[in-house]
Amino acid sequence: MPALPYWIPAVVIGCSCLYACWKGGTEERVAAVYFALAALAAPFLLDRRWAGTQWAMFAVDLGYLALMLVFAFRTARWWPLPAAAFQLLAVLTHVASLFDHQLRAWAYVTAGVIWTYLGLAAIVVGAHNRARERVVLA
Repeated sequence: MPALPYWIPAVVIGCSCLYACWKGGTEERVAAVYFALAALAAPFLLDRRWAGTQWAMFAVDLGYLALMLVFAFRTARWWPLPAAAFQLLAVLTHVASLFDHQLRAWAYVTAGVIWTYLGLAAIVVGAHNRARERVVLA
């Protein structure tokens, strides 16, 4: 089965993070910068053998979950709640790989990608709503 060209996810992530930094508030910008840095670091952190748990990415995902939880508890904005939920699912995917050694690399990667893009979508929607609020208030 053919895979997507490598540049498509890079363009989606880059455009999404740039949009969040451009239109979003402080929370959206911080989340987008963390997300972009994690995406840039991922090729260097991944174990290409996919023999087990991706420990470096597990640590990055835990840090991002902590950030999303802080935003969810401290802000009146709604987008950090689904972002934190999707990030929790990403962390639980890592945990599942700890306990289920039969978890195939394809399932591990696919689950991680799905939760990652849904979390990114939450950030983009949050930035879009922040921009709409600024227009209404102006």
